[in-house]
Amino acid sequence: MDVTTTGFRFPAVRFVAGERLSSANYARALGVDDPLLSRAAEARGAGYRGRLVPPAMLGFHLAVAADALVDDLGFTWGKTLNLGIDVDWAGVPVTEEDLLEAHARVAAAWERPAKDGGTRQFLRVQTDFDLEGRTVCRWNVLFTERRLGEPVQGSDGEAGEDEDFGFFGQTRRTPLPAGRPEARVDTPVVDRLSLARLSVSLDNPDPLHVDDGVARAAGFEQVIGHGAAVVGLLHEPVRTWAGIETPVRLKTRQSAPFGIGDTLTAEAGDVTCDDGGSTWVRTTVARQDDVLIGTADIYLHTSS
Repeated sequence: MDVTTTGFRFPAVRFVAGERLSSANYARALGVDDPLLSRAAEARGAGYRGRLVPPAMLGFHLAVAADALVDDLGFTWGKTLNLGIDVDWAGVPVTEEDLLEAHARVAAAWERPAKDGGTRQFLRVQTDFDLEGRTVCRWNVLFTERRLGEPVQGSDGEAGEDEDFGFFGQTRRTPLPAGRPEARVDTPVVDRLSLARLSVSLDNPDPLHVDDGVARAAGFEQVIGHGAAVVGLLHEPVRTWAGIETPVRLKTRQSAPFGIGDTLTAEAGDVTCDDGGSTWVRTTVARQDDVLIGTADIYLHTSS
């Protein structure tokens, strides 16, 4: 990766969500049973313009062309991997019929020495998705890449976390839902078709999810699953409980890959209201062998 790109901005991209995304195929691949995602008639009957687009579907790659990742940011397919994804959602429903404008920039880039004598590089991309002039979703993705035998060329300090999530604190507050998230999501067995379906439904160009050669070059036995799928599963128990119109902040981390033959289970813990006035829920996604795939602290912008 190119760690000199802090502040680099990509040209704005405008697109109709449904021309690049498919909520129905996304839901089918993850085993999410929600007619508001899978059936346009049901979504319209509920007062929406079309099928809903969950925030996990609005990835940075919708704003940055695949060749730009390589040419401008120095990505290496299969070796540049994401460490975590933070998503802020304003609680404004986005549908497949909506015209979105996406703005992506490099929020931070740095590197530091690695124990093997090489370097570990980091780069954080922030992407805002605007609907009718208002930011409705913000993605922050932290990428990393290990380079062997190369000395540190730039900063060897770690860039601080950007805790200013901008519009999130300005969104309207919604009432705290009753009870706690009870929904549990169990995915179908992951196969090549489901990974291909996710790549198409998310318009994700990363060959790591469909090309075994790229996956092996990155150190995996075969293709692996999508980070956005983990984010979506982590959000799903809370989305089902609180609704798509509750503003949330998802701070997610993926701790292990998943791939062909796996099944994943998403579950939520208890609702916590801390002394600082925050209401949050921790969710997890685990593999069938109980290996933890990802965790999220999900903060709800509620009025009580």
